[in-house]
Amino acid sequence: MLQTFIDMKNIAVIIAFFFVCSLNLIAQEPISYSKVIQTDSVGKDVLFSTIHEWFAMNYNSANDVIQLADKEGGTILGKGLFSYSLGKLMYNCYDGTISYTIKVTIKDNRYKVDLLNFTHKSCPACNVSCSMGLITTAEQYTASSFDNKAMTKIWVDAKVKIENYANSIFYSLEEKTNSIKTEIIDSNW
Repeated sequence: MLQTFIDMKNIAVIIAFFFVCSLNLIAQEPISYSKVIQTDSVGKDVLFSTIHEWFAMNYNSANDVIQLADKEGGTILGKGLFSYSLGKLMYNCYDGTISYTIKVTIKDNRYKVDLLNFTHKSCPACNVSCSMGLITTAEQYTASSFDNKAMTKIWVDAKVKIENYANSIFYSLEEKTNSIKTEIIDSNW
C-alpha cells in the first residue's frame, strides 16, 4: 500500500512538472504581427507588382531580402532587419540588429502582411551573451544569468521598438497600395 502511495505521488509530481512547463512554453510564443489590408478594386497582379516594387524601394537590396516571389500563388516572402539600440551607453553591448521574416499573401482587392521570427543579435564586436535571440511574448527575458531587471528593461524596449517598426511597415505598405489608383489616373497623360 505504501509503495502505491509513493508511485502515485511521483506521478502527481511529474504531471505537475509537465503542466508548469507547458504553461511556461505557452507564455513564450514568438512575437508576430499581422494585418489584412483592403484595397479598392485592385487586382492581384497589380497588387503583386506594386508590393514587389515596395520591397525594392524600402530595402537596400530587394534581391537580398526577397526569398520567394510567387506571382501566380500571390506570395512574397522576405528576410529583413533593422538596427536596434537602447540608446544608453551602459547598454551598448545590446546594440545590434533585429532580423525578421515578412510574408505578404496577395489576393484580389486585399493582402495580408505577416511579420514574424523577430530575432535580436548583438553587434559583431559585442559579447555573444548580449544577443537575446528570438523575441517572444514573455514579459521578462529569462534566458540569462545577468541582472534580470536590466535584461527586462532591454527586452521590453526591444518589443516596443518591434511593434513600432511593424506598424511602420503596415503604414508604408498601405500608403503604397492606396496610391495605385492615383498613379493609374496620373499616368493617363
